[in-house]
Amino acid sequence: MTFKEDYETGYWTPEKLENECKGHKERYDKIIELLMNRTGDSVLDVGAGTGLLARKLIDRKYGAPIVNCDLKPEYVEFMKGKGLTVVKGDIRELPFKDREFDTV
Repeated sequence: MTFKEDYETGYWTPEKLENECKGHKERYDKIIELLMNRTGDSVLDVGAGTGLLARKLIDRKYGAPIVNCDLKPEYVEFMKGKGLTVVKGDIRELPFKDREFDTV
């Protein structure tokens, strides 16, 4: 099965996705390093999943707004449960104005 098929069938629960993402530490560390050099930039994480990136930035005391956006209701609820700012939305029709965020 492809990731898309797994995603659509519900295989990727928030817990499974969280565990999978933790296996990509180097990728997250590189993104965080780049963003920490831009402290003050507002961030939109599209396809945020469980909000792991936002939580890592918050842990590092990132000093600007971080908005998480995902289409899957289970992920949106998971992120809300973690106290994150989250919006349910589709990457093809984001519910934001152009240039509303510094970093996407």
